[in-house]
Amino acid sequence: MLKRKYRPGIRINGELVVEVDIRASHPTIIHALAKQPLPEGDDIYAVPDVDRDAIKRFVTMAIGNGRVPRNWTPSVVARYQKDHDDAKEEALKAGIPFKPKGTGILEDDYPFKVIKEAALNRIPLLKSLDSLGFTWADIQFLESQALIGALNSLMNQEIPSLPLHDSLICKVSDSNSVIKSLSDSFFNQFNTYPSLKEERGPL
Repeated sequence: MLKRKYRPGIRINGELVVEVDIRASHPTIIHALAKQPLPEGDDIYAVPDVDRDAIKRFVTMAIGNGRVPRNWTPSVVARYQKDHDDAKEEALKAGIPFKPKGTGILEDDYPFKVIKEAALNRIPLLKSLDSLGFTWADIQFLESQALIGALNSLMNQEIPSLPLHDSLICKVSDSNSVIKSLSDSFFNQFNTYPSLKEERGPL
């Protein structure tokens, strides 16, 4: 439940931590289940001249609904507005200028038709979501099994870690072991290796 900006302040046995994250976990899982290769490139959400955040919001919404949506859903619109308002509030509290990326109105900032076309061109498998035979709940469950497998492996090695939805927080000195355990567990679950990234906070 701890906000992302506070997580680097966590310590394990007094040691600095790193967050080992599965990049684009759900898109990677649906491609593995469908036995389809991921689109080329290091970042599945990267589309030239289109904001990454908008593509990610569309993809998350599509996978959550199990089909290509016809418009931004009310919950996604509300979350976008909340993210905008939270960023403004934090800037005011910190006494720094607020430099928003947009207005806080999702359709104004990212017209749905533009984002939909860009996302479907980037990730064509999204067009087949409703016929793949699995739901967001299946994806969440299978993802959790991969995380649990990694946790069990690390426990057997007496390596402490803290689980999030698609990442593990661990001591910096344990990061290589955590990367291996998470990568191997993901492969055992999906027969494909994930793309992992490390996020480290300030010293």
